[in-house]
Amino acid sequence: MLYCIHNAAGFGAGIRETPMSTILTYILITFACLLRTCAAGFSYIPILDDSIQLISLPSSQNYAALIEQQGLLATRPLAGLSDLYFTGRFSNLFIPALLYSALFGVAGVLFYHLFHRYFHTGHAFTVLFSLLPLGVEGTYWLAASTRIVPGLLFTALAALVLDDFINRGGFWRVLLFAPLSLLSFSFYEQILALSLTLSALQFLAYVRHNKRAFAAFIALLMAAAYFAFTAQFASKGTVGSRMELAFPTTFAYYTKYFLPELLRQIGAAFLKGGSLTLFRGFVRGILSSASAGGVLYLILSAAAGTALFILLRPASKTAVTPLRPVAYPLIWGVLLALAPISPYFVIANPWFSMRACVPAFVGIGLILDLACRALFRREMLYNGVCAVMCTVFLIAGASEVRDYQETARMDQTVAEEILAHADQMSGRVGLLCVEEFPLAQQNYAYHEHIASAGASEWALYGKIVAVCRHELDFAPVPLATKGFSFYRGWNRDIKRISGFDQVWAWNADSSALVQLDVRMTGTHDADLYLPDGTLFARIWEEPDEIGYVQILP
Repeated sequence: MLYCIHNAAGFGAGIRETPMSTILTYILITFACLLRTCAAGFSYIPILDDSIQLISLPSSQNYAALIEQQGLLATRPLAGLSDLYFTGRFSNLFIPALLYSALFGVAGVLFYHLFHRYFHTGHAFTVLFSLLPLGVEGTYWLAASTRIVPGLLFTALAALVLDDFINRGGFWRVLLFAPLSLLSFSFYEQILALSLTLSALQFLAYVRHNKRAFAAFIALLMAAAYFAFTAQFASKGTVGSRMELAFPTTFAYYTKYFLPELLRQIGAAFLKGGSLTLFRGFVRGILSSASAGGVLYLILSAAAGTALFILLRPASKTAVTPLRPVAYPLIWGVLLALAPISPYFVIANPWFSMRACVPAFVGIGLILDLACRALFRREMLYNGVCAVMCTVFLIAGASEVRDYQETARMDQTVAEEILAHADQMSGRVGLLCVEEFPLAQQNYAYHEHIASAGASEWALYGKIVAVCRHELDFAPVPLATKGFSFYRGWNRDIKRISGFDQVWAWNADSSALVQLDVRMTGTHDADLYLPDGTLFARIWEEPDEIGYVQILP
């Protein structure tokens, strides 16, 4: 049935020439990705997992023992190895931040080039894929971009090579398709599903009239090889169980608890996260540019949109954007959007963060580009929409990047202050008012999105060790005070005041730590006093074992 797509869209017979305007457009998209990375200046301060993945682990003296201990080959093997042997080798992490941003722009261009052959896909796809503010977590934060960006890049390359082989032959293309597929599988589980789905769609589109399409089955062989390799290490190391599968034991549990919670997370990431990072992000992007001396960034963002409009100029003012076919890009878009989300439906402990949205941009971009071409039939108008989106997305994305770096600077200050008092700390040390989301304003606080080292014990410990480059002889524990309660069932044992040898308070205004005098008023209740005898806070636990904290003025 899919054979008719060839007549409608000219499979394999799309534009293969690269006139100067096309090359310049590709360069401009990549430049826009680089520009967004520079929105907070020419630096990158590590945040959250960066400190462990890219500083502490690469500083190990015995990589073989580390790989086995951490189970780095059990899942995403090339991601873990690239941390040790490539990204973690840079003393200045701004360099790999620029590199991965540029590669993400290249991936967007390659996907565009593939889909333009098939469906006359326009550059709304490229702009949406490369610059949508929702994607900042997955493409700017190095702990995520080092996994997602290479996976997407190799997926695009594998799909282009497969398409070229089907249309032009050449045994060397088959030999190239195999390792490219394997590489795309080895960085991120979601992209494994995306890459396999894309290969399957290419097979279905071509198989009725071109038997070379059967080369797509090489992707299945590579997937089998990948799983056979990682299975050898599945029970080893701290990350060995990351992809532990849990199929529903009962249909009632799956439909009543597991599925609604997963769908809630997916909706919170895509819908709420997408809208807030775009609309609130755009307003805050303008305001932060004005207050932080970022006027030049605003000018360059507007210039990028203007340049895109000029480069996409149509042959005539009355030119109409090609719309046919409609059904097939829509079907492909839906399947390619759903494929990278599908693993979460069988993972034992699904945790759908905003970075997980990025692999789905391939399908979402196809759908939204089709919608743009349907709504804005005049090519001049369509190109204008692409240009406006480019500028708006860049400004909105700037607020996300600036929030990341501001939070990272706060983490750095907290870590340095803790180390300044390290000789006075011992045992289990509670750090009151070290918050998970310390910014006064943020587009969207969700899961790890722009969270600080105050999000967890391991995050704070990892940040401090990354700064001092040695292990600590005390255990710092962040005690965030924001929120309805101080602790609940899942973190009760971590934050109960009775479990600490010392408690210190962090003052964000003065960037200072002060040790508190803890006076227990009950089994898990306490009044906390400053050194001058002033009552600083009260902590108490209700009969339902939910803890509360009151910071006194």
